[in-house]
Amino acid sequence: MLTIPRIDVRYGDRFRVGPHLFQCGDITAPGEWESLSRAWRRLNRSPVWWVYSDPPWSAGNLRYSRNMAGGEAPPQDFERFVEYLAGCIAGLKPRAVYVEQSIHDPSTLILVASRQPAWPSLAGRWTVSYGSPRRPNVLLRFAGHGWDGDPTGLHGEAMTRHVFDHEPLAIERAPVCDPCVGLGTTVRMAHAREIACLGMELNTGRLARTIGWLAAHGLEVDRS
Repeated sequence: MLTIPRIDVRYGDRFRVGPHLFQCGDITAPGEWESLSRAWRRLNRSPVWWVYSDPPWSAGNLRYSRNMAGGEAPPQDFERFVEYLAGCIAGLKPRAVYVEQSIHDPSTLILVASRQPAWPSLAGRWTVSYGSPRRPNVLLRFAGHGWDGDPTGLHGEAMTRHVFDHEPLAIERAPVCDPCVGLGTTVRMAHAREIACLGMELNTGRLARTIGWLAAHGLEVDRS
């Protein structure tokens, strides 16, 4: 059984973990994401980026995620949160963006992304599942190139694994970004495929577990 080391994480902490870089922070807080992305570019100068993220899907989901994080930051209007998310991602000029969303209303993200010139165009929308096969949601793909995968009906880590196994940028080991690290699924998939990952997470406990998981797999943790 894998023993996860206990990592102490406080808001504002930044960690270099092997080829990865993470920060405990809020993408809606002025300057935090920009500072992290500048630090990342000093470590990894790859001109090619892609994104896989599972951000809050609705106003209720956003309130829940912030409450779970202990309320380190004030709540935001959901559409404003999506605009912050889209801006963070657009700043990387990614070649492909995957975002898990509620099947009931992914239109907010699609509309906001369409106003960001650096976002690729919507290239695919699949019915997938979250938590269990009986809970349908959607996986949105924004990209200018094709792929030979079809995640319809997949759920949880199996869905994310399928994307990492089929997305050409993942096969090329281009760096991946997740502005909402959450439980660390994107991070684990990236590590398994030797892909460098950049991420931010507001919840100290969740980020601590993700970093601890990487440490348990032999990566050195450097707090900055």
